[in-house]
Amino acid sequence: MNFSTITATIQLCTPLHIGAGKSVDETSDELLLRNARGEIVIPGTSLAGSLRAVATRLAPHLDDYRLCLAIDPNQQRDPNRACNCLTCLLFGTLNPQEDPKNGGHAARLRIYDAKLSSNYNLQIRDGVGIDRASGAAARAERLKYDVEIVAAGAEFQLRMELDRRLRGNAREQQALQLLAATLAEWKAGRGFIGGRSRRGLGAIQLVDVRFAQSDFANKQVLFDFLRNGQDWTAKAGDNKWLEDTVSAARQQIQEQASQRSEQANTAQTTPVVAMARTWAKLDFTLAIDGPFLTNDLVHATLSGFDHAPVLAQYGRVSAQGALGVLPGSSLRGVLRSQAERIARTIATQRAWGDEQAMNPNAPNIFSKTCPACS
Repeated sequence: MNFSTITATIQLCTPLHIGAGKSVDETSDELLLRNARGEIVIPGTSLAGSLRAVATRLAPHLDDYRLCLAIDPNQQRDPNRACNCLTCLLFGTLNPQEDPKNGGHAARLRIYDAKLSSNYNLQIRDGVGIDRASGAAARAERLKYDVEIVAAGAEFQLRMELDRRLRGNAREQQALQLLAATLAEWKAGRGFIGGRSRRGLGAIQLVDVRFAQSDFANKQVLFDFLRNGQDWTAKAGDNKWLEDTVSAARQQIQEQASQRSEQANTAQTTPVVAMARTWAKLDFTLAIDGPFLTNDLVHATLSGFDHAPVLAQYGRVSAQGALGVLPGSSLRGVLRSQAERIARTIATQRAWGDEQAMNPNAPNIFSKTCPACS
């Protein structure tokens, strides 16, 4: 029996928050999730969910444009029908059925909780609810809140085990290629885990991906495993498995694309929205004309000031001084507010009609009546 495992290190590019629900502790409104030993972990369910979301978008490229029932707009969700796409082959069938005739099976991939390494820095990040209409602080319970986060730079140890049947026929080999392509997205820095990912938290990158396999039919191999336990994966493993498998998947996709181009009239079309095709990344430098204030209550308490700026990590400094941070939630809020003002202005202008637009006093009237300008 073959035993296969994939190990890697998850590096936090931005702070991470995976909440344990509303807290009754006075330390923070939302504490980080911890296991029974008090260790901070990323639960396997969160890892599997994030991986599955990426795999669902990538799978049609490897599966002749076949979509998972979860995102196929042309298929009605039948509770009695099991989905057997490549993604479901890896992560478990959508709508599993008790009747074997209807198909379906459990996940062929087992994902363990990722434990936090010894070197890490915890922070309490404050937030203020903003009323979108007035732009002022929201009232009642949303006026002020704080969350516990793991600072950027921390590392978690990822471990996955493959079902021995996953390395069998050609279709299961495709599922393995899909897993490699999904992990490659994380390795390229296009992975997000946890809460508030749209506010700058949870960006990750995968490093040191290793694939290890052992044949337990060999007595000596089995004895070594029983003697050393899971430590054998740290000393073994193919660190080129990811690149080699992704390269094979890329070649297969190119061959399928060439065949479809020759049979363009009969090729199946798939909605672009259901597939991952391209990625866009915007890098820019934000120039501040004047002073601005961000406040970290914990840092302020430690430093003795009434207000102190948000830092990447407590006590972490560079040659230029402390590494300050402008939180993604602040940037997102400002951009969203401005975008809404522009959208409301355009909508109001279009609702005027030609007759009102031709009025000589139109600019003055518009500035007084536009909901985004007032």
